[in-house]
Amino acid sequence: MKKRKYWIGIIDEENFNILLDNNLFGLKLDFQKKIRNLNKKDLIIFYILGKKIAGIFEITSEPYETNREIFNKKLYPIRFNLKKLGNINKKEFPNFLISNLSFIKNKSNWGGHFQGKAIIEINERDFNKIKKYLENEK
Repeated sequence: MKKRKYWIGIIDEENFNILLDNNLFGLKLDFQKKIRNLNKKDLIIFYILGKKIAGIFEITSEPYETNREIFNKKLYPIRFNLKKLGNINKKEFPNFLISNLSFIKNKSNWGGHFQGKAIIEINERDFNKIKKYLENEK
């Protein structure tokens, strides 16, 4: 069995709502190399452009290609199915959390870490810090 990996998907608010309605995430063909590293049972949290984080999901399918148009503005033909794990809990991405995540190297310009990317692999420790913050009701 493959070792579970942890991810942050980068998405805009409108496409995040489409993701929730359809339980799937789509990526451009440009990200095929990264997509090959995605596996069923991996976990993903989403960074919603505009400084929010939301949702804890499990990937429930291998990546597949389709031309079915559901996302706003672009096709995003490489898809994988998702299962929500708990509540969505959209929250601001606070500085105290950012400063404690090892995958963000430049803490003063952390948003640059997400630019031009659709998905980022992170370590389990960082994933669990974000998960704990999302699950906290405060």
